[in-house]
Amino acid sequence: TRFLESFVDEVSNETTTINVVTKSTFPSFKEGAGEAASGAMDFLGLEKFKDGKVVAVPALGEGGANEYIATVEQKDLSSRFGFSSLPSKLPAGTYMLKAAAGGEKDKEISAEKAAISWALGQYKFDKYKKTTSSTQKDESEEHKEWRTKKTKMVWPAGCDKDKVINEVAATYLIRDLISTPCDDMGPHHLQRVVEEIASTHGAEVNTIIGDELLEKNYPQIHAVGRAADAERAPRLIDMRWGSEGPAVTLVGKGVMFDTGGLNIKPGSSMVQMKKDMGGAAQVIGLAHWMMAEKLPIKLRVLVPAVENAISGNALRPGDIITARNGRTTEVTNTDAEGRLVLADALVEASSETPDLLVDFATLTGAARVALGSEIPAIFCTEDKQAQTLQRYSKEEEDQVWHMPLWQPYLKQMNSKIANMKNANLGGGGAGAITAALYLKEYIGFKDPSKKKDKLLWFHYDLNGYNPSARPGRPEGGEAMGVRAMFS
Repeated sequence: TRFLESFVDEVSNETTTINVVTKSTFPSFKEGAGEAASGAMDFLGLEKFKDGKVVAVPALGEGGANEYIATVEQKDLSSRFGFSSLPSKLPAGTYMLKAAAGGEKDKEISAEKAAISWALGQYKFDKYKKTTSSTQKDESEEHKEWRTKKTKMVWPAGCDKDKVINEVAATYLIRDLISTPCDDMGPHHLQRVVEEIASTHGAEVNTIIGDELLEKNYPQIHAVGRAADAERAPRLIDMRWGSEGPAVTLVGKGVMFDTGGLNIKPGSSMVQMKKDMGGAAQVIGLAHWMMAEKLPIKLRVLVPAVENAISGNALRPGDIITARNGRTTEVTNTDAEGRLVLADALVEASSETPDLLVDFATLTGAARVALGSEIPAIFCTEDKQAQTLQRYSKEEEDQVWHMPLWQPYLKQMNSKIANMKNANLGGGGAGAITAALYLKEYIGFKDPSKKKDKLLWFHYDLNGYNPSARPGRPEGGEAMGVRAMFS
């Protein structure tokens, strides 16, 4: 909740107004601003509207005080990112947003969206940036002010603060978890994070660690993570919350770092593999949000947390491993490990026949090739539900794209010596689809006795990382698909 430092409750004498204008409201706003302020706007080059500007205008406020103009597109008034660029463009101070009236398509600023936008624009992951005493001694006052500056917003009138806080806290948590290096975010660290969140909300956590995974029949989770040091032993983190309502189970791929295993990745592909626990981060953040909102559900969160490390007892290409449900997999590529750990967790999740089962995973490069870094692929056992989610994703500015569970492609995963291979090395493409089809084999049925209709299951194949910055979405770990799913 460090973002709460970016807000104040009340307007004071030190509060500066930011007049938010759109193309439709600008002419009437300028006309009513007074001769001095109107002339200043002309001098500052505002006679022709262009969105994205933030300009201080003399004599615009009461008594000739300076105020700011922020030019935005109409859609920005109700966008989670519409005002995210403002904190970096403004000097230190306290500000209040005010929508300029006028124009046929005039709309009010959405209070919650404006506050969320401001908070997302304030996000920084800079805890590893240290300023030495010698650096501080030599730096100029201007640089020090820039480095330590605080831009604050007055909470917009009518804003539901709790809703803003819960959503932004989930987003910050997800970003922080993904961006934290594995040295400080191994399986044991993630377990502590879940335990702290559970304590906050009165949830229960049970964790199965190391060889106990074999005793309790989670062999694929153990196989992938067994090469790590004892402190970083593989584990299955299991959190439960709520006793009434629909049963919702979230599963997140928690590969805390992925070397690729014995099929080792090249250095350029390995450098960002701290993000391979992005699926776990999404479900932990989403669960935190759901519990904070006290949704009337029975929630379960399963996170298989492992490091895909290299040592003398690492999983080998050619090994045959057996999942929790007895299905065998021929390991053709140790770098296709995420589906192996998810399989055991999905079998366990299915055993309780939840009303909704969702997994999030940074699973395939194929999904990135198809949809780029910003749009997660979603797969679902019920097409109508997938289409509904895709519609919500557009409304929530959290775009996902529905892709097919095209069953004929499953033959690409056929093995001559096991039930399946974990990766198709013979070409054929459709890597995101074949990975989803592999997981589908571990999804249970609504009525286990009939084995007819699969559970309602969503599978997210996401990137979880911004390779470059956009307003409100800095480079680094990112929440993807979470807002759409919450809606």
